[in-house]
Amino acid sequence: VRGRPLFREEGGVVEVGGLRAALLPFVSERILVKKVLQEAEERHRTYAEAMRRILANLESPLMLGHFALEGVRPGAGEFVFHLTGSYAVPPSALPLGARYVALGHIHRQQQVSEAPVAWYAGSLIQLDFGEGEEAERGALLVEVPDRGPVRVHPIRERWGKPLKTLHLKPEELDGRLPELERFPGYLRVVVEGRLSPAVKERLFQELPHLLAVETAGGPEDGGDGTLAPELGLVEAYDRYLKERGREEEGLLERFNQVLKEVELEALAPGA
Repeated sequence: VRGRPLFREEGGVVEVGGLRAALLPFVSERILVKKVLQEAEERHRTYAEAMRRILANLESPLMLGHFALEGVRPGAGEFVFHLTGSYAVPPSALPLGARYVALGHIHRQQQVSEAPVAWYAGSLIQLDFGEGEEAERGALLVEVPDRGPVRVHPIRERWGKPLKTLHLKPEELDGRLPELERFPGYLRVVVEGRLSPAVKERLFQELPHLLAVETAGGPEDGGDGTLAPELGLVEAYDRYLKERGREEEGLLERFNQVLKEVELEALAPGA
């Protein structure tokens, strides 16, 4: 296990049972660029360039990494800022000398490269209501023989309780109640139009597995019939800048850096 990025000579590559494996955890842009690009005049280079360099340094038969590749299909529950723009790493950065690259960070299971073979195993469970209810989930059994091609066998299985969102009209609630009672997982109900607090309270009492009751088409969502998605801090700040006509990438990146600094301080021992 590695909690921070290390070069090969620092212990970033380990050997277990004769198998060499490189370990590259998720790292913020500020920390990675500072570690990899030592010269001040090189600091303007991108996160992707720094990732390319450290991946080349760690090239091993088996590589394990936590980052987002360009063109990946998100599972809808990830932190959007870490999937696009400065945090997206081109597939060409993956070392051709690697036999297999096991990737994490994306919740949707998928193959993202053929040379080298690279897969996101995805999330075993549905992590929030934003992720597709029918998305393929499971584990990956990977065969890496001494010679010959790598073989990847997806094992389709679902763990945990399912999450489901239902969009209903107020007059449909009573008729659908038996169906909602039988659902084996957790529910979110989005009601079109207004809903009285008394009805909302009754739903929570009768459905112990109901986690949220929301309304769409009311004054709280602008009246356009759509439910505003929950935003992370970076996405919310990005929307704030766009609404005020200040679409400056530098401001957004600096905001993300400050946010990461605060998060790291909060996670530091003794914090």
